[in-house]
Amino acid sequence: MYPLWIAREIAKNLVVRLAPTLTMRLRKSTGRGEMSREPRVVAEYVWQVFQEYAVFMGVRPEQLWEGRTVVELGPGDNLGVGLLSLAHGAEAFVALDRYWIVRQDAWARALYAHVLTRLQAPARERLARLDVVDGEGLPKPGGRLQYAADFAGAERLLGQRSTDLIISRAVLEHVRDLEAVIAQCSHGLRPGGLMIHKADLRDHGLTLGHPLDFLRPPSAVYRWMTSARAVHNRARLSDYVNLLSRVGFQITRLVEEHGIAPEVAEPARPRLAAPFRERPPTDLTCTVIFFSAVKR
Repeated sequence: MYPLWIAREIAKNLVVRLAPTLTMRLRKSTGRGEMSREPRVVAEYVWQVFQEYAVFMGVRPEQLWEGRTVVELGPGDNLGVGLLSLAHGAEAFVALDRYWIVRQDAWARALYAHVLTRLQAPARERLARLDVVDGEGLPKPGGRLQYAADFAGAERLLGQRSTDLIISRAVLEHVRDLEAVIAQCSHGLRPGGLMIHKADLRDHGLTLGHPLDFLRPPSAVYRWMTSARAVHNRARLSDYVNLLSRVGFQITRLVEEHGIAPEVAEPARPRLAAPFRERPPTDLTCTVIFFSAVKR
């Protein structure tokens, strides 16, 4: 069973490598994680993501966004969070993704209509002054709203300006080189600049039945299984904590969710790949982290 699983996942990875954007379209992947494709439902999710950053920091949205240059990693198929950030005071917004999947079609028009109709009058007026939405109700990338599908070019884009705030939700667990991305964030942030990230440390469906199966393949085999796919880079809780300190960040808040019981995690430990066998118990049980960090 295990060898067949490995072979199947390698084949899937090859298909994605040959046609990444087409594969995402055929799978109806949004890059955001929500399942429904109903514009109204997706709009609700966009608002949830936008508001959650401020709630996590314990401030009103205007206090978080106002006057800041913001970079969002992995916006998915829409720029709703960017529009809401600009409407609530952000000075500029740059969205970076791995693939070009932002939609500019009838579905997107319906989505943005649902997103923007909830804005209060001052926020709606500010967005109109910024001129970042065209006559059809679609975002106009350029100027204060930028979009680029090039994670490899993150340092180039981040380095063009002194960034105040970098955000992401369910993105960092998917990047190929977490240390490189965190270093790029450090390069782009001004001293004292803030990052807020939510990372999903679960298996993302890459399992034979146990939630830690994705930690079983050796690193080289795992790369063959996942190098072109938006699945887990397998960084664990302690990796994030140690990496942030090493790169020059101070964690200001960290919330952990431990969705795997120790009695479920520990029996799997002997079957895990060598880099994970001696990890602390929390590295195996932690399923979600939400953290903020300031550049020292």
